[in-house]
Amino acid sequence: MSSGMKEEKYENCQKATFLLEKRQYKSLSLWDLIFLKYHLFNCALCSIYAKQTLIINALIRDLITHRETSESQLDSNTKEKIKSEINNKLG
Repeated sequence: MSSGMKEEKYENCQKATFLLEKRQYKSLSLWDLIFLKYHLFNCALCSIYAKQTLIINALIRDLITHRETSESQLDSNTKEKIKSEINNKLG
């Protein structure tokens, strides 16, 4: 793979990860959706990242909405629970 192709792939992965995060909070344009679907179909690493980011965001959202105390740090038991949940959902 030439240097130019590596740079283009890296830029495509950067764009895909940006769009994955953006779609958590905002609708994507049709072209962004097409780009993202095509890229995720062809890039195994970005597909894994997409799964991980959905799981992490859902767990954090759940933690924030169900947290009874106002502490801002996770205890080690909660951290291990999150790690375990991510690993279980990723297979």
